[in-house]
Amino acid sequence: LRIMGKVLLFALLVVGCLGMNCSVKTKRVHNERPFMSKKIGNSVWDYNYNAALSGLYNEGRLTDDILFVRAQNRCDECWPNGVKQSQIPIVKLKSGGVISEDNIDSFEFEEVTYDKLKFTFQGDFESYGVEDPRVKYREEDGYYYLFYTAAQNLTKPNHADVRAKLSLAKSKTPLDPNSWERTGAIFPQANNPWNSSKSGAVVFSKKEGDPHILIWGDYALSIAVSYDLVTFKIVDFFLRTRKDKFDSHLVESGPPPMKMKNGNYFFIYNSAKPAKERQCTSTKKKLALQY
Repeated sequence: LRIMGKVLLFALLVVGCLGMNCSVKTKRVHNERPFMSKKIGNSVWDYNYNAALSGLYNEGRLTDDILFVRAQNRCDECWPNGVKQSQIPIVKLKSGGVISEDNIDSFEFEEVTYDKLKFTFQGDFESYGVEDPRVKYREEDGYYYLFYTAAQNLTKPNHADVRAKLSLAKSKTPLDPNSWERTGAIFPQANNPWNSSKSGAVVFSKKEGDPHILIWGDYALSIAVSYDLVTFKIVDFFLRTRKDKFDSHLVESGPPPMKMKNGNYFFIYNSAKPAKERQCTSTKKKLALQY
């Protein structure tokens, strides 16, 4: 597990380590500063976060690492949170190639400029932006599957209403903005009071006849299954918030789980708790949470 920048990641072994000899070692690669920020000069965007790393493949051969970034600009007069719509640029390493043990202490990504924008909001359904990229390449069909949040602005005078829907798009050439095929909201009617859904991490089936598994949600995590990567059925809860813990307000799906040599899956999730005075460092309005 590599922790880059100032983002705190919390890890969960799906099967766990009880009765097993296992350990997790972490290394903060960029210890003194974030590795991507407008302040240090490698992004033109005010906010750069929720990044998703993926390999770039050519005829099944890994050639580059690419980074999907949720990027956003500040807008003090914009209702309700003082920001413009989120969009998703994609960047490669400056030197090309992939992150490895040889360059782990020195790698840098390309500057996140507006011409790197590869996936942006379209139509009323995404009027408040596209957020939270989670991406996975599938060898069997050569597609990159992008699970993202489509945010719709339903704001009325003096009343904010932003509707979030976990959605799916796919592409065989992710650096071509015109190549993305949208399949729409995965759960058009989510089973929660907000009728919202977001943040999906997929595990592709490797055996014919077995379902693909999707871990999704923020506030609570659920499991859904699909046989065609179009229609998903919710089957169970996966992880809930815990009272008086660092994840007491929400748990949110991170990147796709990573299968380990012993057959277990390593899963990373985001968390938040209500922020006390002076603990909330976000410059966005109305976000009194400590992530």
